[in-house]
Amino acid sequence: MALTVEQFLEMHAGIAGCWPWHLRYRDKDGYCHIKINQKMHRAHRAVYALVHGTIPSGLYVLHRCDNRACCNPDHLFLGTARDNAHDAMRKDRHSRGTRNGISKLTDDDVRAIRASTETQWTLARRYGVWQGTIWHIKAGIRWKHVV
Repeated sequence: MALTVEQFLEMHAGIAGCWPWHLRYRDKDGYCHIKINQKMHRAHRAVYALVHGTIPSGLYVLHRCDNRACCNPDHLFLGTARDNAHDAMRKDRHSRGTRNGISKLTDDDVRAIRASTETQWTLARRYGVWQGTIWHIKAGIRWKHVV
């Protein structure tokens, strides 16, 4: 028999820290799932709704602890997509630079571009990027994290 949200909360009452859901229900993004009325739900959203009430349409349930498996209601809060993006940036969890996965440049390339006196067009051809990308790097608009 599967564990219900209510049973999960009873098991963890009084326990400090993160409350991870069963790891066997974790998806590719690291979120845990629970089946309620024959439908799969993310466990942290189900716990939030049970404890705090209905989640308004369009809002996310965010983690203060940054642990996607955590279902401790004290670690969960509501936010917009923008709040979620800002939270990721504050916690340095967002994809940027070489963590992007499709980046053509490395941190060393960016440093070399910034130090170069060659034209932006020449640099763009050398690195296989648009001239505008070189301009954004030199202007400090892109790749800000590289010093």
